[in-house]
Amino acid sequence: MQEFNLKLVDSIDNNVEEFVRGLLIGVAASGKTIPYSELGWLLGIDVRAGDYPRKILSTILGAVGSYEHDQGRPVITAVVVFKESDDEWGREVVGKGFYALLENLQKHPDPDPIVAHAVELGACHTHWKGKLQ
Repeated sequence: MQEFNLKLVDSIDNNVEEFVRGLLIGVAASGKTIPYSELGWLLGIDVRAGDYPRKILSTILGAVGSYEHDQGRPVITAVVVFKESDDEWGREVVGKGFYALLENLQKHPDPDPIVAHAVELGACHTHWKGKLQ
C-alpha cells in the first residue's frame, strides 16, 4: 500500500512541476514577472501563512529551475519575484532560495545577487520570447 502512495505523490509532484514550468514559460515569453504570492494563489498555497507553505513553493521552484538548467536553458524561476519589493534602483527582488539555487547549480553570472538575478531574468525573457506563438 505504501508503494502506491509514493507513486501517487510522485505523480502529483510531477504534474505540479509541469504546470508551474508551463506557467513560468508563458510569463517569460511575455517578458513579464509573476509575484510569489500570485503563483502561490494559483497553486492553492498561501505564502503569507508561514514558513511551511513558503517551503513547499520553494521546493517546487527549485525542482523547476533545476530542470530547466539541466536542459541547457536559463533558470526559469527568475521570473518569480516579490510583489512590490523593488530595491532603491527599481530592480525586482527574489527570495534567498533563488540565489541558493544559482549557487547549487554553480551558476554565478555576477557576485552581486541582484545583478545575478537581472542577468538570469533577461536570459529567460530572451530565450522564451516568441516561442509560444
